[in-house]
Amino acid sequence: MLIDTHKYIFNCIYDIMYNDAYSSVVTSRIDRDNKFSHNEKSYIKTLCMGVVKNWIKLEYYIDKLSNKKPKKNVKILLMCAIYEIEFMDDNKDYLTVNHYVESAKNLFPHAKNFVNAILRQFLRNKDLLPNDNSLKSLSIIYSHPIELVEVLEKVYGRKRLEKILEVNQSVPKIYFRVNQKKITRTKLLEILIEEGFIVKPSDICENAILVEKFANNFTSLPSFLNGYYYIQDISSIIMINTVDINGNEKVLDVAAAPGGKSLGVAEKLTSGKLIAQDIYDKKLDRLLDNSKRLGIDIETKLGDATVFNEDYVEKFDVVIADLPCSGLGIISKKPEIKYRKSTQNLKSMVQLQEEILNNVSKYVKKDGYLYYSTCTILPFENEEQIRCFIEKNSNFKVVSLETKDLNNEFVNLVQDNLYSDGFFISKLMRL
Repeated sequence: MLIDTHKYIFNCIYDIMYNDAYSSVVTSRIDRDNKFSHNEKSYIKTLCMGVVKNWIKLEYYIDKLSNKKPKKNVKILLMCAIYEIEFMDDNKDYLTVNHYVESAKNLFPHAKNFVNAILRQFLRNKDLLPNDNSLKSLSIIYSHPIELVEVLEKVYGRKRLEKILEVNQSVPKIYFRVNQKKITRTKLLEILIEEGFIVKPSDICENAILVEKFANNFTSLPSFLNGYYYIQDISSIIMINTVDINGNEKVLDVAAAPGGKSLGVAEKLTSGKLIAQDIYDKKLDRLLDNSKRLGIDIETKLGDATVFNEDYVEKFDVVIADLPCSGLGIISKKPEIKYRKSTQNLKSMVQLQEEILNNVSKYVKKDGYLYYSTCTILPFENEEQIRCFIEKNSNFKVVSLETKDLNNEFVNLVQDNLYSDGFFISKLMRL
């Protein structure tokens, strides 16, 4: 059975690292697989995400322990074993080695002796990491490509760099955004505790709850089925809270999927209306499923934000543009991002953002608002993008973001601020 599990894990990691699959898609696939128990799924996801998150570090270990480069399949098996020994196995090192050698014997018989030799060598000498404080060493220790480490160091300086890398390697915190149309935070906390969750109120947002441990089978419990909450990072909840809504506005979210921000803003509407647009119909279907569970009215439209829509010109009081970006603020959730971004990728992303901004800004009514946000921490995708837009569009101005806790021209949430996703938020008014 363990051999079959190792094979399954190997295939999941191979899909992410060599077939460009998204880790979120792979982990969802694991959750839907009925041949594994809840504990087995947890083990599989922890190991898959751990190996992907620590790929460069684990590769460095193997290079130090062997003079030859193993084939991809054998390398992944070794990485799984080394990760499990270092992070997961609770002093069962030799048992773990035996399990992986047995899997190698069945899956890759030609590599059995090689796997055995490498793993036993690792048990004898685990102290392999570089101990200087160079950028190259930080790249290895925190498993970030050296090019990305250099970019982040240039933007944020050496002191903040290591903290950002550390947060990227951590297990992300999980929050519930309270559906205030249905329940108060105080009452929801009581219900969640009764259901077996370990939770506490967020000290960052009054409509958020920090989840320290989930109840078993939580999607079958009344709190979920009744739509009392939506799972969302605290940075996205902050973004929702900055959107100033009276209740009667007509709102457009131009790139809405997966839909959390649309749902959060629509929750504030009374007689108003929110249109959630996205290019992917399946994602819009999931958004509608969530809107029904939460009891929130939303209209969905299939549409491409890069294509100008004449019917939308000056029709909206509020336009939300949470745009495609490099995603460097959400590496802790989607670690494969850090291996897939090149300088050329980043340049094309900035051009795409500019193209969409130019389109959607025309949909804002006079005296209406355009909210621009990203889940990245690079200035040229964020404040520099907005300043460039303002220079070319004199009919817009930057407006300070004001909430109970904020009053800023821009909100730039870097991972080391709140130990959360990196996120950028700006508010523009059409004159």
